[in-house]
Amino acid sequence: MAHYRYPGAQPFSTAQESIFFGRGRDIEAFYRQIRLESLVVLHAKSGLGKSSLLQAGIIPRVLEDGKYRPVHIRFKAYNPKGETVLMPLEVARAAVRAASESRTKDTFLEKLLPMGSSLWYLMKREQVSNNNQRQFLLFFDQFEELFTYPPEFIRQFKVELAELLNTQIPQRYLDMVEQEVEQPELLSAEQLTLVHQPFEAKIVLAIRSDRVSMLDRLADYLPQVKRSWYELDALSLEQAEEAILNPAYKQGKFASPVFDYSDEALEAMLSFLTRGGTQKIESFQLQILCQAIERKVIRQKLKQVGAAELGNIEEVYANYYEDQLRQISDPRAQNAARRFLEEGLIFEEEERRLSLYEGQIFRQFGVTEALLRQLEDTHLIRREPSIKGGFTYELSHDTLVVPVLNAKQKRMAAQQLQDQWEEQQQRALELYRERRKRQLSNWIAAAGFVLAAFAIGAWIYALNQKNKADSALETAEQARQAAVDALQIARQEKAQRDMLDFTNMERKIKVFMDADEPGLAEEEFRKMELIVKSDSLGLNPGLPERLEEVAKRLGQYQNNLQ
Repeated sequence: MAHYRYPGAQPFSTAQESIFFGRGRDIEAFYRQIRLESLVVLHAKSGLGKSSLLQAGIIPRVLEDGKYRPVHIRFKAYNPKGETVLMPLEVARAAVRAASESRTKDTFLEKLLPMGSSLWYLMKREQVSNNNQRQFLLFFDQFEELFTYPPEFIRQFKVELAELLNTQIPQRYLDMVEQEVEQPELLSAEQLTLVHQPFEAKIVLAIRSDRVSMLDRLADYLPQVKRSWYELDALSLEQAEEAILNPAYKQGKFASPVFDYSDEALEAMLSFLTRGGTQKIESFQLQILCQAIERKVIRQKLKQVGAAELGNIEEVYANYYEDQLRQISDPRAQNAARRFLEEGLIFEEEERRLSLYEGQIFRQFGVTEALLRQLEDTHLIRREPSIKGGFTYELSHDTLVVPVLNAKQKRMAAQQLQDQWEEQQQRALELYRERRKRQLSNWIAAAGFVLAAFAIGAWIYALNQKNKADSALETAEQARQAAVDALQIARQEKAQRDMLDFTNMERKIKVFMDADEPGLAEEEFRKMELIVKSDSLGLNPGLPERLEEVAKRLGQYQNNLQ
């Protein structure tokens, strides 16, 4: 399957090593530090690419070197409502077992301590099984998630990690070795030598810069956690240029052909990403922009991207936001998502992100748990473990703040227009009802006059006793005609009301399409279909043709969105 050259909002994977550019110096500098230290902390602001550096940069470098066996580990945040809750220690042990080449072999270690499961035991087992080849290098990604777990879970993890790094042989194994004096047949001399032979274990902890203070909670067992840190900075102009150009030149099975950027286009992109040279470049921003350009290359079959093809770069992030929301097919759910994102996650006066707890989101915005997961999958929001338990949610990046606020303004403007149309419709309906009342009063007065005339006629007939049969027939005909007239009036009133509603809906659809609100436009179209279907007598013969025209315009509009 062909993949994009730029992964967009998602981190690079190890399989995407060949298109991971711009971090060459970081890869070599960080790997040197890893080789020198038993425990290294990698920290950076969110959105700078820690996970990408590990998975597409450091892990391939480790595999190339061949000295260590990399194991990528992520706990995920504590969720007591989950069906099963694995301790962080269990997650780490399971990952090491899965990466072990000796997991199916029996070793003499079982003689010392059967059913051993600690991290030290798993790594020692690998050492004695493979003659000390390729020791484990454990990468704990998004390490801040550890601190969402109960204190006892954290304590168990740091105790075992400290044993792995700081203890040549745990005391429980030493006790068993001492019994060798009494049971010389327990271990051979070679096996006894292997037990005492040290092995090298290395740990990398990747954590957000605004969470590094949490590492103090490990220092009582792991004092080296404060000693060796590596900070990943934003991309420089030179690094960003590599990350933009080199993937476009790469040969391979990609969704797009090889293409190039003009000097003007590259300069415009870098100027935008650096805000006119005033700041460094965040990987998240660069990847969203480049993936949008790659999609345009595919659609327009471009060989070179010029400044004209870039268009308004600001719109790329607005379109990214709208494209992700359009993946929510239910109009009501999409509207709830918009309110949550646009009204709940931004402090508008200062244009900065806010965080909300799950309970607040469910209660204030009517967002379901399934919808929240769907939004997380679109990478519009990210979930952060709270040190108080549970999760908070925020926009995934500062870049989205302005597009989200602009979308909010458009939505509010569309809502204002809708409210105005509804108000006008209500006034028109009230005028119509008032006119109907006057018509009814006139009809009643006329009917009273007719009845009075009939009474006089009947009195005269009674006096004269003439034309009795003709008068009775005339009375019946008048009653029938009155019923027919009343029915005709009712039908005319319904036809007028339907025509008024249909016209208002037609106008509202145009307003919603102009405001990029496809869900609301589709709701109005369905109402128009019901009006046409209910006109079985054909009182408004022109409505079916008008409905067909609206359907064509709406279809063209939806095609343009894709």
